[in-house]
Amino acid sequence: MKLMIKKRKGKREKGFSFRSVLVIACVVFPCQFFIFDSFGEDWTQHIIKQEDRSFDFKSVAKGATAEHRFVLNNPFEDTLHLKSIESSCLCTMPILEGNKQEIKTYEEAVITAQFRSDVFEGKRNATICVMIDKPNRAEILLNIQGDIRTDVKVSPHSVQFGQVKAGEEHMGTFTVNYTGQNSNWRILEIKSGNENIKAEITETKMQLGIKTFKVSVTLNGKSANGHIAENIYLITNDTSAGREIPIRVQATVGSVITVTPQTVFLGSFKADKESPVKNAVVRGTNPFKITKITCENPAVKIPFEINPDAPPKVMYLLPIQYKNTETGAKIPEDGIMQAKVEIETDNAELKPAFYVTAKIGQE
Repeated sequence: MKLMIKKRKGKREKGFSFRSVLVIACVVFPCQFFIFDSFGEDWTQHIIKQEDRSFDFKSVAKGATAEHRFVLNNPFEDTLHLKSIESSCLCTMPILEGNKQEIKTYEEAVITAQFRSDVFEGKRNATICVMIDKPNRAEILLNIQGDIRTDVKVSPHSVQFGQVKAGEEHMGTFTVNYTGQNSNWRILEIKSGNENIKAEITETKMQLGIKTFKVSVTLNGKSANGHIAENIYLITNDTSAGREIPIRVQATVGSVITVTPQTVFLGSFKADKESPVKNAVVRGTNPFKITKITCENPAVKIPFEINPDAPPKVMYLLPIQYKNTETGAKIPEDGIMQAKVEIETDNAELKPAFYVTAKIGQE
């Protein structure tokens, strides 16, 4: 397996194989590098850390949406291929977002674990097995657990605002039904980790042994453009670990433009050679126009034709190539080229950016 490396001062180092001492590049840009010398170390730790491989939903109301996203990153020069993703229990459904089985350099893949509170009950746990078959075989185990309560039910299963205009306030509601034996059971408060999401109980009633709470959720107009996927928590007077019950709140605020991947790796090549052409996808929730593209490194070429008269679109494909032979751009001492690309659009508030990187040989 080829890895991204940084050259130590006074030495020239080349890409090592998987069986050599490994030198790994951190995924977060700008690139940071670290070295480990343990031959037997599990290399998948650099795809997802051990402490990020488990999640406990704790208490989940019957029927409520309960999801957790496991993010896999590829800091290696070789493309990773996910052969299969399987769950040990039907209570947890793993979904590979975009069915992205190939993870290229500096890209990520997301596995969403859906806890099936609509079908199952009680304490449940599952192990999601992620099998990697290229460039080396490996197995990653992701663990999910939680307690699906039968005495607390919510309807609808989550608060979905959909796409909303920036600056506008929106309100949604859901109900909580308690059918347990505790006649004094109640919701003490509702906590939100997002200051722009507030919730309060607007009605409480008791009928035929069922205690019902109506909850109003407000999304104020101060949220920045982007996707919101947050939990609010019902804090109950239960004395057990299940006193906090999460409720999912989701929305897309205003127009959003994203670039995929966020870091485009052009590969490894000699300084006097051109890189392969790679593509970045620029996508918006609403049609838009690209008005300008700038890069801080003149050797990074993006041959994209800007046509002011063309109609706005929701998606653009940007071809990217490194051509140092034309520009004479300075090559970094460690051979790792990295540059920021900024995009301007016909919406002055939407200026997406991404990064281009490459490993350039001095000879």
